[in-house]
Amino acid sequence: MPYKLYKLKFVTPVHFGSHKIGTSLENVSSYCHSDTFFSALCLEYLKLFGKGNFSCFIENFNNGKIVISSLFPYDKDDMYLPKPALIVKRENTQETDYKNKKKFKKLEFIKIKDFKKYINCLKTGENFDCSDYDNYAYYNDSAKVSLRNDDEKNRIYHVGTYTFVEDAGLYFIAKFENESIIEQFENILESLQYSGLGGKRSSGYGKFEIDEIIELSENLTESEEELLNMLKTQNNQYNMIVSLYSPNENETETITFENSYYNLIKRNGFVYSPDYAENILKRKSMVMFKEGSCFDFVPSGTIQDVGNYGNHAVFRYAKALTIGINL
Repeated sequence: MPYKLYKLKFVTPVHFGSHKIGTSLENVSSYCHSDTFFSALCLEYLKLFGKGNFSCFIENFNNGKIVISSLFPYDKDDMYLPKPALIVKRENTQETDYKNKKKFKKLEFIKIKDFKKYINCLKTGENFDCSDYDNYAYYNDSAKVSLRNDDEKNRIYHVGTYTFVEDAGLYFIAKFENESIIEQFENILESLQYSGLGGKRSSGYGKFEIDEIIELSENLTESEEELLNMLKTQNNQYNMIVSLYSPNENETETITFENSYYNLIKRNGFVYSPDYAENILKRKSMVMFKEGSCFDFVPSGTIQDVGNYGNHAVFRYAKALTIGINL
């Protein structure tokens, strides 16, 4: 299957909800989960083509003809991958510098060019230089006013956003079964530029331009070549997911938790389809494996209906795209 890499340059701030339970609109993430991206693609498909062949579009994802990652940061220096959830028995007990160690623990992402070095640092305990990390976006907190009825006072609330610096944005990886389905996918993505990604789109957030489309085959940069090698590697010691993942029925007995390293995330939210119900309803919640989780087999995943008494199905994307890790 051909792999393609899409770099999106955001021309407005973005509002991606925080994965922390019970957080407010002020707490946001700087990247976009694969299920959020999938939902946006579905809504954009319906806007462009209607309901006629929508089931075929969903089936392309369900049967693995299209597999997408979450959207991760990139800057002029490199692209980032999620930090592996691996716990490695160290070859020695050498301690790192305290200040660097504190930042090291807080890292969400590792630059592709530093990925092998990071894995080696897990094994050896040697110092990992992350002084130039996390400079791709900055956080904003904007005050908004909620206008109430005449008999109620207006309410001030705060919305958190991230703004990407120049030459930075988010990228994702897509795997396609064949060339014929790529054209429709890219038409939907091109239209999605104007609708936006994430929350608070009615306020203008989440608008982007497609900065670059790269076919991962030849004439690649060093980081792109390294990424392709990780995507194509077979018989890996571990397979790290770069999308949110929920096992299908056959995989529930395959997962050996003593040989897996993972973080879990609860996903919920509302259904914004105007045809779903008269009022906005919540989706059913799902607990999923978070990006960076590592398994000793190649996970596949599922797409589940998380509708909640509405007029049509609501799909949550939980298919796995993986890269190989060998210690």
